[in-house]
Amino acid sequence: MTSNNTTASSDYSKGMRRPVLFNVLVCLLIPSLTCSIYLFFQFATNHILRRQIHNRITLFLLIAYFLQAITDIPFMLSLLHHGNVYQSEFFCQLWILADYILNV
Repeated sequence: MTSNNTTASSDYSKGMRRPVLFNVLVCLLIPSLTCSIYLFFQFATNHILRRQIHNRITLFLLIAYFLQAITDIPFMLSLLHHGNVYQSEFFCQLWILADYILNV
């Protein structure tokens, strides 16, 4: 009887973790994208930032993160919100490709 109670409580905690994680990711993604867009604007308007060689690495990492934030993280948010993934071979392959390419 105790094994059934522990199984039920662990299933409940798994179900409760998804909405909490979803809300935390959404709350952190919005300011993160705002900051990334602001930094892109600064790089676009300030010629001194673009000319300095050490800022080019920062710009490359910013581009890689921004691409991950607008492609890979929404896939994860969809999974957390709906509880399952759109069952398509193409979608799964696209998600795997985005993970491998964008994780710097």
